[in-house]
Amino acid sequence: MFAALLIVAGLLLTIRTSVRLVRTIRARLTYGAPYREGMIADRALGLLMVLPILAAGGIMVFLSFAMAAFQSDAERVRVGRIEARHNGWGRTAVIFRPDADYPGRATLEGEIPGSRWAIGGDFVVWDRAAAWLGLRSGHRMRYLLGTADPSGLSKDDGGGRIVLEPLPASAAALVANARFIPFLEVKLQASQWIRPARLQVVDVHAGPHGYLADIAAENSAR
Repeated sequence: MFAALLIVAGLLLTIRTSVRLVRTIRARLTYGAPYREGMIADRALGLLMVLPILAAGGIMVFLSFAMAAFQSDAERVRVGRIEARHNGWGRTAVIFRPDADYPGRATLEGEIPGSRWAIGGDFVVWDRAAAWLGLRSGHRMRYLLGTADPSGLSKDDGGGRIVLEPLPASAAALVANARFIPFLEVKLQASQWIRPARLQVVDVHAGPHGYLADIAAENSAR
């Protein structure tokens, strides 16, 4: 709504000042028309002063589309359910089915090597100073992580990482340019390492501090 107000106000003011600038230029070039020295510069300055309003509206529209790709995680929310199967030596096949409240609707599938596996995602964290604009922190689950460390104590080094899905274009642009945006931080957060089993059903939740993978059912028989 805030973006729409800025766009409408910016368009109206831009059209009005543009028309006045064109009329002033025409008066300057028309013999006998009333014209005062410096009016063109005044009208051009007025146009430059209203353009930032339109630009701010465009930026807010972009942020609205970008944040629509992330699920709000101000408090712990359910993300979806995972079915994980042992798929050969040191490999785990994963199927992720999102909940209705999750912004992604497609079922995601992937396979990750390692003696432990985990899920990860991009967390977009806005400073509280941006809350008045309606910007809320959120997450998007996007990765399968794997480690060869059987103890499960190692951190993710990026080597055993599978991308389940790419971000939508607007969200990808936001993440890629986060370092240039004040009050914004983007970080990768993951769940705890999970020991592979013949079959696992895992409920996934997200919160401000990352993912919680709750094993709802497991068949570890070989």
